Amino acid sequence: MWLVAMFFLISSPAEMAPPCAGHDQLLADLERSEGKIVRAHAVTDDGGLFEVAISENGDVSLIITYIEGITIRANNGVYRYPPGTSCVALEGHGWQMFIPSQPI
Repeated sequence: MWLVAMFFLISSPAEMAPPCAGHDQLLADLERSEGKIVRAHAVTDDGGLFEVAISENGDVSLIITYIEGITIRANNGVYRYPPGTSCVALEGHGWQMFIPSQPI
């Protein structure tokens, strides 16, 4: 059975650097502080790992990880993170799961 996720995102201000940490640490922090656990993941076309962490009340964080590390331009600066670093790309609320009428 195929499940598709629908959610509404609220991104943080563009001028702020997103929260980043080692992959395992970031996931542990999200679970401990916000009750979010990874419920879905995929590999992006450019080789990144894209994960969706969701809490029971529908809050959601989209996490991105690149094997070679991450570079972010924000807050009038450039932030370079080493390999194994994951960043919260977007956060939002209102996560819903539904069964589509047509297979994906």
